[in-house]
Amino acid sequence: MFKKMMSGCLGLSLSLIVSVLIGCQNKFTYQRFEMVQVGCADKEEVKMTLGNPSEKPFKDLWWYYDNDATAKIYFDEKDTVKAKKWIDERTGEITCEPEGWIEE
Repeated sequence: MFKKMMSGCLGLSLSLIVSVLIGCQNKFTYQRFEMVQVGCADKEEVKMTLGNPSEKPFKDLWWYYDNDATAKIYFDEKDTVKAKKWIDERTGEITCEPEGWIEE
């Protein structure tokens, strides 16, 4: 389990490096949201991937939103992503990881 998580973290780090090198006009996209790995990414990695949050209503919750979508990133006591949620405003589709996670 630990090896799998570390492998995923390495993949995330490489993805982040490539993203930074390539550059991106709009960081807040579903594809970039998918790059944020639960149990692996920390606040700095989330910021590098999605940009600055639209709001930080609590220490452990960051909100991102634009006209088409809303994302919520939840952090644990070590500032590691513990859950994430994507809401597509156009289609009404909701993606939550871990699946079935209920907001606190």
